[in-house]
This record gives sequence, structure tokens and C-alpha cells, in this order.
Amino acid sequence: MRTLFVTGPGGSGRTTLAAATALAAARRGSRTLVLSADPVDSLGTALGIRTGAVATEAEANLSALRADPAEDFRRELLALQDRFTGALDLLGAGRLEAEELLPLPGARELSLLRALHTAAVGPRPRGGAPAGTAPGGTAPTGTAPAEAGTPGEGAGPVSESVTGSALPYDLLVVDLPPVTEAIGLLALPGQLRRYLARLLPPERQAARALRPVLGRLAGVPVPTEALYEAAARWDAELAAVQGLVESADSRVLLVAEPGPAGAEAVRTALTGLALHRLDLAGLAANRVLPENAEGHWAQELAAQQRKTLAEWRGGGLRVARAGEGAAGTGAGSADAGLGAASAEAGPASVDAGAGAGSAAPGAGTRSAGAGAAQVPLSEVPHLGRDPQGTDDLAALGQVPPAGGGPVPEWPVVDRLAADGLLLWRIPLPGAAREELDLVRRGAELVLTAGSFRRIVPLPSALRRCRVAGAALRDSVLELRFAPDPALWPQEQ
Repeated sequence: MRTLFVTGPGGSGRTTLAAATALAAARRGSRTLVLSADPVDSLGTALGIRTGAVATEAEANLSALRADPAEDFRRELLALQDRFTGALDLLGAGRLEAEELLPLPGARELSLLRALHTAAVGPRPRGGAPAGTAPGGTAPTGTAPAEAGTPGEGAGPVSESVTGSALPYDLLVVDLPPVTEAIGLLALPGQLRRYLARLLPPERQAARALRPVLGRLAGVPVPTEALYEAAARWDAELAAVQGLVESADSRVLLVAEPGPAGAEAVRTALTGLALHRLDLAGLAANRVLPENAEGHWAQELAAQQRKTLAEWRGGGLRVARAGEGAAGTGAGSADAGLGAASAEAGPASVDAGAGAGSAAPGAGTRSAGAGAAQVPLSEVPHLGRDPQGTDDLAALGQVPPAGGGPVPEWPVVDRLAADGLLLWRIPLPGAAREELDLVRRGAELVLTAGSFRRIVPLPSALRRCRVAGAALRDSVLELRFAPDPALWPQEQ
């Protein structure tokens, strides 16, 4: 099953274009499900139907489903309360009833993750372990936490058993929240798996068998069996969602109105998507006015839109692709399988220049990135009214984007013979020097770009190095590492 995540700045028409894209795909013969977690039924308004927590058929090949965050929150909290009834009774806690539970902030995002989990592996059996777990509540083989550098940033690889779809659809279109929240939501499963791996590392799970002995003889506090089983269930469910997000069949469609605010939102989105290595399939410029718009205000707005569209067509929508020169392809990889982690920690300053340690004219400005690929751009006309119903959606002419090439790797370039350095090149289209912050924490790099942050495991060769500097050039962040004499293998 292919997945298309639709996002953009608030008020840009994300839900409308998600519905229009799903409709176009359905009319081309793809069995399509469009999914939303908006508490207001804007998806149903666009399609001309009422949507709810059960998939509703809008027309042939097209179904719509709107997750219910309030009901999901009540169900999950009551299930958690039932699981820990014994402990709560010992504390004298009063039981919460379903009628008094109101969803907390974040319930919408969690409800959407639950819906994505259902799309990935099917609904959880009532009273049983979630799909994707092995008997006894453990995660399937391949989902146990692993060393940094594997998918999930230390959380372990995603098993093939949790990445296939359990729903009878060819295409899943997901109406996401505004772009900053959406990128954080898509990155959340991997980050939560990382937290679980840190809190309950696999090497400590051997204590499960020794728990009774340790508790009686030494009074050592050991997590209960139920905690390990719950962690395994959570990891399996998060792995399923992470597998769906990171699948080669999953892409992101940006929606924005052309104009100064839309251009800035798109620039920010390009950086966030690249930081989390999410594949951008295209940009839909929404509510584009005709060039012959009548009236002074309409002509002014149309001129502003045309200016932004020209900028986007002229290179303002370029991102790195696998095989493109912007990411330093063609240079040899220095990842030689060295596994020791450095104890170095601290921030690294970012230069803005054309070379290591140099500052070129125009340093700090944003550039498209040499050798990058142009993001497909589609123009969606303004209908003069809010689209409502399938006829209006069809008039928008929005078709499912074909998508680009594979998301580029972040290569390590061997410059040891030339200048004694290893270079790690990270494509960050749209990034600005003043928005970047880097902190080395042992075998990890905490990378901040504007409002986005990601903890990235260092490639194994770089763990025996110290940070020698950083530079932003042609929308590629180039980190310089020098071998640490105390850790680097010495020639005999």
C-alpha cells in the first residue's frame, strides 16, 4: 500500500486537497482511503458526506475515515486503569468513569498514530496483544533495540512483519496537522522507541528471570514482568507506525498558498523534511488566482502569487536526491565499521562559506544546492468558493503526485589522505546558518534546524573522531571530523 501524507501551513487547504487527491486516485482505479483526525468534520464537508470512526464510502474505490480522539483517549486511559487496578486500589485511588474523561492536549496526534497503526498491521484484537507482537507480548524478531545507526535511531530495525498493510486499499491519504506539528508527529514513533530502548535496554531484560531472587536476597528494585511486556507491546506498535512512515512507498505532499507567508512556510518545511529524511513528493500551490483577475485587490494578490510561483519554478524548490551531487556522491565512504564511541560532548559552531573554515561572500544566505532535484509543483485554481462535494474537488484538477527518487543518504567522505579529515555531508535545503545548532553527545549528534530537532547516531567511523568544525554550503551541512589519537587505530 502506498501512503501519501498531506500537510502544509494552517489554513492552506490541506484537508480539501487531501480529499481531492484521494478522489482523483479513486477515479483512476486505486482503492483509496483518506484518513483525518480533525475534530471538526472538514473532510466530510469537502467530500459532501459525514465521516466518523468507521470508514464511510464516498464513491466507488473511495472511503473516508475520521479518527475520534476523544473516544480513543477514553478507551486507552480506561484500559490502562484496568491494567493497574491492583496498584491503584492499594493507593486508595478512586476509579475514573468514561463519562468524566475529557481528551488532553496531544490526544489528536495520538489518535492519528493509532489509526496509522491500524492501517499498517490491522486493528488490535479485543482483549489481546496488538498485531505485530509475538505470543507472550514480545516484539517480533528484528524489533529489539539495537545499537545506534540502525533505523529508529537506536531503537532497532523495523521487522518486515509489521510493515505490510492489513487494510484492503492501494493508497492511504493522510490529512496531517500543520507542517511543523506534522513533521514532529511523523518522527515521534522513532523517538519514542529510542526512549523505550534507553529506559529498558535489552541487556537489562535478563533481570526478568532474576527478579524474584534479587528482590528477596538483595532488595534490588527490578521492573516488574508487566512493565517489560507493556514496553514490548508499545515498541511493536511504534515499530509498525515507524515502518509505515519510513517505507519507500510513503511520501509527503505539501500544500501552500503562493505568497510571502507561504514561501517562508515551504522553506521551513523543506528543512524539516530533509532533517528527518522524509520524501517530498510535490508541492501543491493552492487557490491560485487567474492572471486576468478583475478588481484591484485581486490583481495585486494575483501578481504576488505569480512572483512566488516564479521563484518556486526557478529553483526555490530544490531538494537533494539519491545520486545527486549536492550530497557529495562519488566520494568514498569512510564508514569502516569502527564501533567505539567518543566521550566528547559540546556544541559545534557552524561556518557559512565555500570551504572548510573559510567565509565566502554571501555566507549565511540560503541557496538551492548544486545538483539538487526540483520538487514537482502543481497549481490548484481558486474556484471562487470553498470546494464542497466531489464535483468541486474534481474541478480542482489535483492528481496524486508521482513522487521523486529515493531519499539521499548522508555520506561520509574520506579526506584523510588529503587533509586528515572525514566530512559528513547532510543535505538541509532551505536551512540558514543562524538557525542551526549542533551538539555532540558521545556517539550521537543533536542537530537543530530552526524549530526542528533530531538526535542522530554518528556513523561508526566518526565515533573515534572529534568535531573539527562545520560549514553550511549550497544547502548542505558539512561536518568536519578529525581522528582522535587516543581512539583512532595506529599504524604499525
